[in-house]
Amino acid sequence: MKRSCFRHAKVLKSIFIGSGASYGVRTRTVRPLSERGQIKQQCQEAELLKHLAEKREHEREVAQKAIDEQNNFIKMAKEKLEQRMEINKENREAHIAAMLERLQEKDKHAEEVP
Repeated sequence: MKRSCFRHAKVLKSIFIGSGASYGVRTRTVRPLSERGQIKQQCQEAELLKHLAEKREHEREVAQKAIDEQNNFIKMAKEKLEQRMEINKENREAHIAAMLERLQEKDKHAEEVP
């Protein structure tokens, strides 16, 4: 049992040191492990990139929604202002018309009174 542990230690040393030939370990067994590690690292990087892309897309959607809401607010505010201005204009014109009518009535009454 001690010998198998010793063999495993040699294999681990050869993986970390990179001198598999000096311990009689085949380098073919080491390569698939490093390839697996590279594949695992690539998968982790791909997952991270995917996560970052999703996060960036979400941020874009949130920013676009804020822009749309701001544009909608501005549009509604302009419409409301234009309505108020139109109402004020109509009220002002009606008031002027009423004042002119009263003035004309006073002029007419003044002409009738000797």
